Amino acid sequence: MKRIQFLDGFRGLAIIWVVLFHTFSRWTTLMPYGENYKGNLFIDQGFLAIYLFFLISGFVILLTLERSKNFITFLKNRWIRLFPSMLICGLIIYFTGSFFYERPNGIPNLVDLIPGLTFIDPFFYNQFTPLKVGILEGAFWSIFVEVKFYIFFGLMYFYLGSRKAIAGIFGMFLIYNVVFYTNALISNQYLKLIEMVFYKLGFSYFGWFTTGALVYFYFNNKNFKTLLLSLLIGVLSVIGLRVSNIATVIALLILILFVATVKYKFLQKVVDNKIFLLMGIVSYPYYLIHENITVASIIKTNKYLPEMPYLVLVFVPVLMILLFAYPYSKFIEPKIQKKLKLILIKK
Repeated sequence: MKRIQFLDGFRGLAIIWVVLFHTFSRWTTLMPYGENYKGNLFIDQGFLAIYLFFLISGFVILLTLERSKNFITFLKNRWIRLFPSMLICGLIIYFTGSFFYERPNGIPNLVDLIPGLTFIDPFFYNQFTPLKVGILEGAFWSIFVEVKFYIFFGLMYFYLGSRKAIAGIFGMFLIYNVVFYTNALISNQYLKLIEMVFYKLGFSYFGWFTTGALVYFYFNNKNFKTLLLSLLIGVLSVIGLRVSNIATVIALLILILFVATVKYKFLQKVVDNKIFLLMGIVSYPYYLIHENITVASIIKTNKYLPEMPYLVLVFVPVLMILLFAYPYSKFIEPKIQKKLKLILIKK
């Protein structure tokens, strides 16, 4: 599949934003520089980058479904895309855990590999099996949401068609919010249970995927009404976040930027700059591995080199992870995926 460059650019923007958030805002109580860099409106709202990833995913998954023969082939393709990096990054995280003992998540146990390798939220293991598992990286939560979206959307796509599938995932998003607000008004224990089930199934995030899928429709048919509908559902998704006023405004700006970039070529050229494209190519393995290693590396380096300037401290893990993620993404991952496709997908 030929890569759409501005989407790689958006992936690059999203991963840079996430890394800035985890480095300068998320773990200030652990970092040697404390809150020195906290207070930046852009960095402090870096958690919103995940929703940019969801927009991209909605776009790309509809494109992928159109090129898949059936649901099983689609799932195999997604597994081939996700699993090798998850396995390799998971093993790196596990085997370096004792060295990076300063990790916010603590030193991982072997059983903590299971949620990532199966793409199943540890909640389900802890709730319905004897296993008591943790999570290697907090950032994995969004991958679990994506996989739920693949399953629901993929099934509806092949059994109902693309338009009904989009309506279906949007309906799930609406149902969750109706239950959420109804429960907030009358506080019923059964509604609380239903709300929790829908939340754990990922419904609260499905508005973002719907928006991305509709933007893909516009990308193909250039129907302006489709673009307006994507914006409307995107705005509902932003409202559904229930975050601060500042975060809401920034989320709206990101939504508008994404939608506008698909429409206007000059914005595509802005987004697909060399830095964003580089980070976009490495975004998946970088995302999987970065958070705890970055924090632990900064703490450890500062312990032994306390005179090192803080921004240089930050550069150490960034360079370290890039030296792994770039050659892996550029040369190793494509070969692994090619071999797996030959084995798993019949022509």
